[in-house]
Amino acid sequence: MYKLMLVDDESEIREGLREVIDFASFGFEVVGESGTGMEALRLAETLRPDLVITDIRMPLMDGLTMARQMSKTLATVKFIILSGYDDFEYARQAIEIPSMGYLLKPISAEEFKHVLRDAKQKLDEEFEKQRDLNRLHAHFHTSLPLLRQMLLSSLLTGDLDIESVLRAAPRYDVSLQGPVYALALFREPTLGPGAAWAVDDPELRSFAASNIAEEILAAKLRFYSFHYGGMLAILLFLPDGKESFSLAIDLLEEARQKIAYYLNSPILIGVSAPCAALSELPQSARQALSALNQSALMGETQVLCITDMEPGSQPTQVVDEYALNGLGASLKLGEAGQARELVVQLLADCQREQINLQAYRVYLLEIWMVFVRAARDLALRAPALERHQSELLERFVLCPPPEEATAALLELCGEFAAAARENRASSSQLLSQRAIEYIRGHYMHDDLTVEKLCKHLHVSSSYFSALFKKETQKTFVQYLTDLRMDEATKLLLSTDMPTARIAAAVGISDPSYFSYCFKKHFGMSPSHARGRKRMQ
Repeated sequence: MYKLMLVDDESEIREGLREVIDFASFGFEVVGESGTGMEALRLAETLRPDLVITDIRMPLMDGLTMARQMSKTLATVKFIILSGYDDFEYARQAIEIPSMGYLLKPISAEEFKHVLRDAKQKLDEEFEKQRDLNRLHAHFHTSLPLLRQMLLSSLLTGDLDIESVLRAAPRYDVSLQGPVYALALFREPTLGPGAAWAVDDPELRSFAASNIAEEILAAKLRFYSFHYGGMLAILLFLPDGKESFSLAIDLLEEARQKIAYYLNSPILIGVSAPCAALSELPQSARQALSALNQSALMGETQVLCITDMEPGSQPTQVVDEYALNGLGASLKLGEAGQARELVVQLLADCQREQINLQAYRVYLLEIWMVFVRAARDLALRAPALERHQSELLERFVLCPPPEEATAALLELCGEFAAAARENRASSSQLLSQRAIEYIRGHYMHDDLTVEKLCKHLHVSSSYFSALFKKETQKTFVQYLTDLRMDEATKLLLSTDMPTARIAAAVGISDPSYFSYCFKKHFGMSPSHARGRKRMQ
C-alpha cells in the first residue's frame, strides 16, 4: 500500500475525492491532508508520502512551489497536479517536477481513476526496476573493473580493514593470497624546457604503458594493475620471496625499457620492499612513492627499489594501518570502548615481535600521532587534553614498557572521547544558536527558506535539518511558524494594527493564510484573540 497525501485549499474538494474514490482499492492509503502548501511541507517531513495529489492555485505557496520544495527533502515523492486553470505555462512547469498526471477542475471521476491507476502502475514499475536483480547484476558486472580498482586502492590507503577487503575480494574476482607482496608505482617524469611527448594524449600513453608492463609480467608472475593517486600501480605476488622479488625487478626493468622504446616516453618506476602481510601495503605504498621521488631527484629513469636507497626501509614491525585508521575514526566519533580495543590490539601486535628500541619508539610515536591528527581534524580546544598529549610524547620518546604505554593510551582514549563528544555537542549547539539568531532576524521576510538559511550557515540542508530537530525538537518550518505566531500575538495584544499588516509584519503576505495558521496554532481566530484581550 502506497502512502498518499491530499493537498487542496478547498476542503470540499478533498472531502469529495475521499467520498468518490476508494483509494485503498487502487493501492493507496490516505495518510494525511492539508489545505496549504506550507502545512503540507511540515506534514510530509513526518508522513513521508509516496504520492501527493495537490492543487496548483493555493494561497502563499502554490502547489508547484510546494512540490519543488518537497522533492528536495523527499527524493522519491511523486505528484498528481490539479488545477482549475487551463494554463499552458503551469502545465509546462509541472513537467519539470516528478509529476504522474495533470488534471483540470472540475475533475471527472473516471479520468481521475485512470490517472490514479496509471500512477500506481508507474510506482510498481519503479519499485520493480530498483529491485530487479538481473539489472543489478548486469550493472554490477559493468562496474566490476572500477569496483576492483577501488578495492585494491583501499589496500594502499588503509581505508578498509583487512577482514572487509578479504570478504569483498571474491565478489570482485580478486585473489589476495600471498605469501609475499611488493608494490611498483609507475609515473612519468617532468619534461625539461622544450621537450615534448611522442604521444600527446596522456591517457593513451598510460594505457599503452600498462599494456606493455602487463604483457611482460603475465608470463612469470601473478599481479594486479590499477590506478592509484594518478599513477599506475602494480601489486606483485611473490611466491618464492627473494627470488621472485629479483625476478620482478628484472621484469619491471624490461617493461621500463620497452615503454621508453615503443612509446618514446621515459618512465619512473619505484618499488617497495617485500612484505608478508596485506596490512603492510600502506607502508609499501609510501616506500614505492619515496623511491619514485628519489628517482626524480636523481634524474634517473631506471627501476629504483626502496631497499637499494634506504637499507633500513623494511622495519621488523610495521604498524597496522587499518587498526590506526580505525583508532582515528573511533576517537572522532567519541567511541572510547572501540578506541581502547584497538590500542590494546596495536600494543599486543608490537609485543609479539622482538624489535629494537628505535623501532619501538617509532611504533609508539605513530600511534600518538593518530591522537594529534584527530584533535586537529576536530579542532579540539581542550587544554587538559593538550597537556596530557604533550606529557605522553615525552614519555614515549623514553620508550616506556608496553604495559605502561598501553595504560597511558587507554587513559588518553577516555579523555579524548569525552572531549570529542563535548566538542561535537557544543558545535551542534553553536550551529543551532546561529540558525535561531538568523531566523529571529529574518522571520519577517516572506521569502525565508531553509535553503537560504543553510546557504548563510554554509551547511547542507539535510545535515542542518537533522541537527536542528535534534537540538530544538522542532523542524525548521515548525520553529519558524511558532515564532511568527508568537510575534503576531504580541502585535495583536499590544497594538491596533490591522490583521493584514500584522500578517505582513511576521512574514506572511497572505492575510487569509495568516488567519488559518493562527487559528490552527492557538485554536482561535486573530480577531477572537484580540477581542478576549479587550474584555479582560
